Amino acid sequence: MVACQAFAQFALVPHLGGMANAIEALGFDNHVGRQCELRVRRGTAWLLEHLDDSNPIDNAARACGLSRAHFFALFKKDTGMTPTLLLNDARMRRAFAWLERERSGTLGLLSENLGFSEQGHFTRFFRQHIGASPSQYRRVVDSYAAV
Repeated sequence: MVACQAFAQFALVPHLGGMANAIEALGFDNHVGRQCELRVRRGTAWLLEHLDDSNPIDNAARACGLSRAHFFALFKKDTGMTPTLLLNDARMRRAFAWLERERSGTLGLLSENLGFSEQGHFTRFFRQHIGASPSQYRRVVDSYAAV
């Protein structure tokens, strides 16, 4: 399977410094120099710009003029991962950044901004990905900031 370098960096390197870096780097295969499928690039940009969408993968596929199944298959072929993995990674990055800097917002607001219908769904998603709740993560970040 061939993966675009930007996707590999976006999914594997923590805190790239923003989604713009990943999108800007998109386009070249790290094995043979071919461009990633334009529709995959367009779909990726759409996903990253619409994290709050309630049906992001279907809507990204529609924005690219593809069926959900074709978008999924093309995405997987070009990147080596699924659109869901990219979406989850982007949501976690945004959650980390928000939890590290926001003190006045609520977890309900954050979960809404990330496309979750309920705060509990976001908390479960977060815990499944890092093994701690968002409030536990924030306490750890705060404890390091105090040092």
